[in-house]
Amino acid sequence: MLALLALAGVRVALRRLPLDRVQGGLAALAGRFGRFLPQPPPPPTRIAEAIRLAARYLPGSTCLPQALAAHFLLSLYGHAARFHIGVARREDGRFEAHAWVADDSGVLVGDLPDLGRYVLLSSVDREGYVGIRGAFQAER
Repeated sequence: MLALLALAGVRVALRRLPLDRVQGGLAALAGRFGRFLPQPPPPPTRIAEAIRLAARYLPGSTCLPQALAAHFLLSLYGHAARFHIGVARREDGRFEAHAWVADDSGVLVGDLPDLGRYVLLSSVDREGYVGIRGAFQAER
């Protein structure tokens, strides 16, 4: 249920606010309310599964809101994970963007068979550190 609420909230926020404000708001919420959640936290893979399931009930939930909601819930429960945005050029020459979330075990949300073709533009960890293109390699 929390995954569905998080995903719906992120989708609404993205319609009204720029990405950096949404990320900042989610980081503040995670830091403020994470300590009130029941322990032990669910494992990262369970949170990722919950986001994927919630996306089935909210048509139009693209990679960006899914990745943001997953990163928020992972941070809320104290898991170390990184939110990534990358771009790639299609065969027709147009650019496409993709967002995903990874931890030390690999990609949790937003995995693609060809994820390695995306050039990483930014990466945000639980503490809100933002890395800019050239500082990171795409993670699998």
